[in-house]
Amino acid sequence: MTQANSSSPFGDPSSAHTPDRASTPTRDYRTGDIGPGKKSDATRVEVSVFRAPWPLLIAALLVMVACVIMAYWLTDLWITVPAAREFTVVTGLIILGVVLGVIFTVLTLRTHHSGRIGVTLWAVGGLLSLLHEELWPVALLGIGATVLVWLPASSRWVF
Repeated sequence: MTQANSSSPFGDPSSAHTPDRASTPTRDYRTGDIGPGKKSDATRVEVSVFRAPWPLLIAALLVMVACVIMAYWLTDLWITVPAAREFTVVTGLIILGVVLGVIFTVLTLRTHHSGRIGVTLWAVGGLLSLLHEELWPVALLGIGATVLVWLPASSRWVF
């Protein structure tokens, strides 16, 4: 580069100064902090779930797969065994597990900390599925989802 080009409108790159992290204010896109002194009135900004970190998206996929396994097992039981169509405690727990799994996953992807705690409690409850020989993948998927939900990249996503 010659001296004639040093007067570019972008300045001299050798004199560039990068400020240290302590002096720069942190901006949080989730609460509408769009710049210094320009905070929006909204307490929470809508964030696309597809911008979530990969570990969180994989954890959501694991919980959804576990919910599909539980729903498939229940419908298969209802179709093949007519006497099992009665509403029992096991049927209620499986339906509750599917519904809570979906709710907690959506809350986690929508940047709610309560969803992350809910996925963890859902996985602990999913350990009860180890008592049944056909539902053991639910417990393994729940454990994997719990690990992924509490990774540092996922922790930065939720409040």
